Amino acid sequence: LGTIVRTFFGTDDCGKIDSSCVQTITIQDTTAPMIVCPLDTTVFCPSDADTSITGLPTFSDNCNAIEDLVLTFVDDTLNFGGEDSQCMSLLITRTFIVEDLEGNTASCTQEITIDDTEAPVFTAPADTTLDCSVNVDSLEITGSPMDVLYCNPIADTSYTDQADLTGCGGTGNIIRTWMITDACGNVGTATRVITLIDTVAPVIVAPADTMISCELDPQDTTITGGNFTVTDNCSASFIVAFSDEFTADCGITGTITRTWSAEDECGNVGTAVQTIMVIDTTPPAAVCLDITIDFNLGDVTLDPSQVDGGSTDNCGDVTLALSQTEFGCLDFINQPIQVVQLMVTDECGNSSECDVNVSGEGGAGLELICPG
Repeated sequence: LGTIVRTFFGTDDCGKIDSSCVQTITIQDTTAPMIVCPLDTTVFCPSDADTSITGLPTFSDNCNAIEDLVLTFVDDTLNFGGEDSQCMSLLITRTFIVEDLEGNTASCTQEITIDDTEAPVFTAPADTTLDCSVNVDSLEITGSPMDVLYCNPIADTSYTDQADLTGCGGTGNIIRTWMITDACGNVGTATRVITLIDTVAPVIVAPADTMISCELDPQDTTITGGNFTVTDNCSASFIVAFSDEFTADCGITGTITRTWSAEDECGNVGTAVQTIMVIDTTPPAAVCLDITIDFNLGDVTLDPSQVDGGSTDNCGDVTLALSQTEFGCLDFINQPIQVVQLMVTDECGNSSECDVNVSGEGGAGLELICPG
């Protein structure tokens, strides 16, 4: 751009310059650049209104290189969702302006509609397996949606459960569907599965340790105690049983180690131990028979069984003993009836006794030979 002073010379046939004149040529730029806007478009989010997404115009100039042109734009925004609406439904009228070095400008207009019809995108909590006793409504346990992507503000976050808890002890699956609704009413959904299992054994408290007499039936829990208690994290019914391990003492006495077991509806088993002492503190019943000894054969040795009238014990066998077992005729000269004791002892050392009346008869007579 600028001014050209052009001098013209007139030359005749002989080569003589006999005249000249001057022309002034002014070069100026009064032509605006050419600009063509990108097509009108619709996007979902205000952030999508960036020119990297909605596009830039093409432009050129008759005199200036493209790199010398300056491109700017201004936006006129209308929220046709209402000024108070949180749903940003916008119409942006974007005016692009291109200016050359001489200040010539050209403009064009692009309309950008922001219409949020896309649902929020998020990640539901991962599928998980939990104990059947947990509170599945506690989001601290089961988790909340993550990585939520949205254009307009979130208006509501909720979930619905479809439960199939027909397994043992109320176990099974819960299909949880999360729903996130934005201010424009778009609803995004995602599903996760919560599996409830029962691997916890029930807690059983055995009846109190006890002591019973040996003649009682230790299998009778009305005697040994049957007031156990069972608690469980999930099950309401249980199979309760017990098994015994016997450590013998004397006779049929000893220690029963009774292991109680409780099985819940899922097959988990809890145990507890009760100790039952089987004791014998009752003396046997001593029954005596009186006896008459025949001394025709000389001295006699009595066996205790000969004077036992059926002594018995409440819990086992008995042993018999006599305070005197050897008898001869002379024992009865001054005392026709001898009283001895039958001692009856059971297997645990308890004893009792009774009196036995022993009398004698017979024996060889004396032959008296008188002198002549």
